[in-house]
Amino acid sequence: MRHLMTATLAVLAAATATLSAGAVLGGAVKDNDGRVLVCYVGTWAYYRPGNGKFTPEDIDPDLCTHLVYAFVGITGQGDVSVLDSWLDLPPPNLDGYNRFLALKKKNPNLKVLVSIGGWNQGSYTFSTVANNAQLRKTFAQNVLNFVTEHGFDGFDMDWEYPALRGGESTDKAALPELLREVRSLLEPRGLLLTAAVSVGLDKIEAGYDVAQVSQHLDLINLMLYDLHGSWDSVTGMNAALTATKEEKYDPDNKNLNVESALRLWLDRGVDPSKVVLGVPFYGHTWTLRDPSNAGVYAAASGPGRAGPYTREAGTIGYNEVCVQQDAGLFKEKWDSKRQVPYAVEGNQWVSYDNVRSLKLKAQLAVDQGLAGVMGGDVCTVTNKFERDSNCKDFYFCFYPGQPLRIYQYTCGPGTLFNEELQTCDYADKVPCPYTVKNPVPKYRT
Repeated sequence: MRHLMTATLAVLAAATATLSAGAVLGGAVKDNDGRVLVCYVGTWAYYRPGNGKFTPEDIDPDLCTHLVYAFVGITGQGDVSVLDSWLDLPPPNLDGYNRFLALKKKNPNLKVLVSIGGWNQGSYTFSTVANNAQLRKTFAQNVLNFVTEHGFDGFDMDWEYPALRGGESTDKAALPELLREVRSLLEPRGLLLTAAVSVGLDKIEAGYDVAQVSQHLDLINLMLYDLHGSWDSVTGMNAALTATKEEKYDPDNKNLNVESALRLWLDRGVDPSKVVLGVPFYGHTWTLRDPSNAGVYAAASGPGRAGPYTREAGTIGYNEVCVQQDAGLFKEKWDSKRQVPYAVEGNQWVSYDNVRSLKLKAQLAVDQGLAGVMGGDVCTVTNKFERDSNCKDFYFCFYPGQPLRIYQYTCGPGTLFNEELQTCDYADKVPCPYTVKNPVPKYRT
């Protein structure tokens, strides 16, 4: 059964296409209006239950300009390692790499990259390789070999984080040298080199020579999220767009919003035309100490309950938020000061982004002359389009503003909903495992 990307990605695609064409930098192909929409795909979503399961075939190849397969690993010898051979490698395994790359057949302009690292990788091994000249050369050659062997269009570096989490203080100087070595092999072959980077002030100052990093990358994906989470003892916004007047004078909070965190990179010499503004497709949750005190910075006793798909306390996918709201739960509120929503249900508190806040962030990318927008993680923005129990019914989701409107339609006599064609089709052409009924069409908000 296929999924459809929700309207969220489509809104981002439309918003980032409002600019006049920009220059193509370092081979980083952009859309017709000169902007990129980078989509990270966390391949572990394959193992999620029910509607949370996500496969390469669930991706709409026409929404994103760049798809990033996350992750591969790095070894202390400078090798690129496969992290899940059963999921990633060819038959008799599940052939994840090739299925992901097959999306280019549907959209030849699509760029498909593979990302190394991520949170679980940590920093120690990256640091070992980056600080050794011979290992840097070995790693660069192994990156080229891996990318060309599998047919990727480029390579993404997600080192979390230079000089921290097991890294060395010398990482700040070593990272540009590592990037220089890798790019010297990729660029002549028309292959991309990108990176996902932190926006925390402590991490920037410790680990990034911003101007040098900018020089050696085609695209720089700013992770403008996880600014607050259940590790905090009070509720807060995962990715507030702006700061309140009070927060602007609070040294602990003044940079914990998208506008200010972006400015940290811009003020340190990053090339704006390479910057990709990251937005989250998931939220952070808390359990309130007192449900009657349910605003921002309300006291929390710990992380919120785990969702049915992501199954991680303190984190919730956009699809899980939608399921809750569709059931009449998680009443949404709009924070006009921070320009993002949050929702409350009993003692559960969740910070996330919706279409309204994502459009504002896409507009910020436009206003600042950035390369575009990055979505992480797109595996949590999908839900079934066709009803699971009736092949005649299907939904159309529309965002005329707020709230979301969901229209339910029923195919006519002798027809069923064809997911491949996204329309009603002759019943004998549509395999259906369910007993077909003819319910009355409904409309709901």
